Parts: sequence; structure tokens; C-alpha cells
Amino acid sequence: MPQDTNPWFPAKEYGWGWGIPIAWQGWVTVAMWSLLLGGGLSLLLRLGPVGIALSVVYMMLMAAVLLVVCYIKGETLRWRNGRITVSSKRVAVFVLFMLVLIGTLGLGFGVGGAVALRLL
Repeated sequence: MPQDTNPWFPAKEYGWGWGIPIAWQGWVTVAMWSLLLGGGLSLLLRLGPVGIALSVVYMMLMAAVLLVVCYIKGETLRWRNGRITVSSKRVAVFVLFMLVLIGTLGLGFGVGGAVALRLL
């Protein structure tokens, strides 16, 4: 992907990922994403146990949408610490795998606990 000449999200100085927006378009994107996330979750959670399960899927989809926007409109990713340069594709695959794994396990246990408490 060609480097965007006017990125919305800068690369972090240390580590891997993006920082807070540096363009008004990035701030609008984050604000709209936050409103859609909060509004969608508030509607889904009113559906009871089914809504809780749907809210987990909704959060994962919204996180994926934000990651795609940051990837397209942000600076090029690579590990930044002054010493190590790692292929950004390998790091991206690893980080996305870990996010999905941790999110699925963590949210799965949280949702199970919430449903169990609600049923008691």
C-alpha cells in the first residue's frame, strides 16, 4: 500500500500501532466510531442474553473497522524502538491473532458470567 501523504493517524514513537489522530478527519472518524459503538451496544444490550452475545460480535466487528481505517489512513506500521525492525505483515498477523484470541476468551468468560448472574 502506498504511503499516504496526509495521514490521519501517526505511527507510535515506540512499539507498534497508531497514536491519537493528527488530522480533523481522524478525530471525526474516532468520534463517529465511538458514537456507533456506544449506540449499537446500548441497543443490543436491551435484548437480554441474546443481545449480550450479539454485542460481543458487534464489538469485534467495530474494532476490525477501526483497524482497517487506521491501516488505510495511518502511517506505515513497523516496530519502532530504535533497534529492531520487524516485518510489519508478520507483526500485524500476530497482533490481530492475539487480539482476537484474548478478546474472544476474555469477553466469552465475561459474557458467560454476566448471563449466569442475570439468570440467578
